[in-house]
This record gives sequence, C-alpha cells and structure tokens, in this order.
Amino acid sequence: RARLTARISRSKWKQLKENAPANGVTPSVLLLTKFTEVLRTQTESKRFSLVLTMVNRPPIHKDIERVVGHLISTTIFLPSPSSELSFVEQAQKNQKQLWADLEHGAVSAIRVLRELRSAKSLPDGFVLPVVFTSMLGVADFKQENGFDERLIDSANSTPQIYLDHQVWEINEELVLSWDIAPDRIDLEFSASLFEQYKTALESEAAGDSTTSNA
Repeated sequence: RARLTARISRSKWKQLKENAPANGVTPSVLLLTKFTEVLRTQTESKRFSLVLTMVNRPPIHKDIERVVGHLISTTIFLPSPSSELSFVEQAQKNQKQLWADLEHGAVSAIRVLRELRSAKSLPDGFVLPVVFTSMLGVADFKQENGFDERLIDSANSTPQIYLDHQVWEINEELVLSWDIAPDRIDLEFSASLFEQYKTALESEAAGDSTTSNA
C-alpha cells in the first residue's frame, strides 16, 4: 500500500467548516461531495457507488459510550450524478440522500453485497473499490492535550479496496489521507488526482469553486 497525505490549513479548514452548515450540510458531506466530484472527472460512467464507513454506537445499552474500540458501520452510497447542479446543490442532495441511507444503517454494506451475491444479482468479480471514511468529531488530536500527533505507521490493506480516503483533524487543521493499491491505480496518476482534490478544497474555502460540474 502507498499513502498520500496533505493538510488544509487551520484558516481554510475553518472557512470550510463555516461554509458547510451555512449551506445546510455537514463538513463531512462537503468533503465527500468534493471527493466524488474529482473522482467523476476520471470515470467512464457518471453514476458510481462507494462505501462509506462511520463510527456507529447504537443506543443498545446505557454504557455504550464506555465501550472501548472502533464500532464501525458501512453503507453503500450513490452520489448525485447531475451535471446541472451547482456544487452546493450537489452537496445538499448528497446530504439528503445520506440521511435517508442512514435510516437503514442496521443493514451494513457487507450484508447488502453478500445478499446480492447470494441472489446472483452481481456480476462475477464485482467490487466497490473506493471507501470514504470521515473521523471528524471522532479523532481530533492536539499536542497541548498531551497526545503526540505524529503518525508512525498506518495502512489499509483490505484487498478489495483500491482507494481508501480518510479525513480527520489535527490541531484544528484538516488531514487528508489516501491509501492506494499501487497494483490497481498508478501512483503518479493518484498523486495528480490527490493534488487536484486538495486544490479544489482550498478553492472552495476561498470562494473560488465552480458553480457547476460540467
């Protein structure tokens, strides 16, 4: 696995976090929308799905918040494909879709895929190779709290995943991370697309984003 990382500065991330609720979306959905917008520039089909992973602590016990460990759930997400919508409109549509999807959160993406395969409703070799993981509000590491922010080593080695995008905060900056399967996606191409994504977010923070996804 290869990892690409970058940071969005504190001031630009602060602006993005202010832009998101002002437009009726969460910061995570703002990032998800920009991520899928960049991916769509490289896809043959404008309709595609990806897997979202999220921390999920369902209120099944009064002490659920005291449970140690990552309680992760997954969902299959189909981002809005319309080229006639502005970025804000796409983000709002994605937010609405995500809330609707989460109402069925008890059924994981893994279970959906298993049942589809069991029913022979998927072609041989079908995979969902892209994952988006937001740890905003879950992982916010700050040196002044006594935690060392340095990442010594980390990688996602799930064989069916070609690109795993994670976002989190460190010292009020946004960290972007892509875990790439270099045998599936060219690293030079990935680095170029990653830089395009980072630049798009910085432009959004500066108010310079395009109004549509032509």
